[in-house]
Amino acid sequence: YGQLQADFDKLDAQEVIVACQSCYGMIKKSGGTQKPVSLWKLLPEIGLPEALRGKAKNSDVVFTIHDSCSTRYEKELQDGIRWILNELGYKTSEPEHTRENTRCCGFGGMVVPANPDVATRVIKRRVEEFETDYVVVYCSACRASMMGVGTKSWHILDLMFGPVIMQGDEPPVNVLASPVKAWFNRYKSKAGLIKCMSV
Repeated sequence: YGQLQADFDKLDAQEVIVACQSCYGMIKKSGGTQKPVSLWKLLPEIGLPEALRGKAKNSDVVFTIHDSCSTRYEKELQDGIRWILNELGYKTSEPEHTRENTRCCGFGGMVVPANPDVATRVIKRRVEEFETDYVVVYCSACRASMMGVGTKSWHILDLMFGPVIMQGDEPPVNVLASPVKAWFNRYKSKAGLIKCMSV
């Protein structure tokens, strides 16, 4: 994290806008001078582009919302997710354990590599309480867990910038299914960011 903090300081950044809940928590607890701002809190303040508002009003899908356990106490962030879904026009459902009482997706704490059987039991327990066949998440690790047990799961960015989801539609490929491909994707992203910063 030290290199990232040095980059923030070099840029004289006051705030860092993040779409990742783990990044949000890491920056918040780092002791640095930058304030993390969740994209999911920011979007209700600035609004969605007009082209996105109401785009899914004719969708016949009801999405169950899965809250990330790493931000279970971030009410404004959770409210922002629900606001975005409402603005898009999607209908939603809340599971029994939601918001501050959300259940883990089974991905956190290195459970997957340490004990895959436990991780599978944790995620299956979570998805059993969903009342719909379609799930929306705002954490890529949560999405990977859901997809790993066959749950139709979309990241909220897929709903914002992808096609309108209808009954029978399949979610995009799980990019975290292959650790090697996931690492390579991160490597390419980092290389691209470094190139942009050096310009």
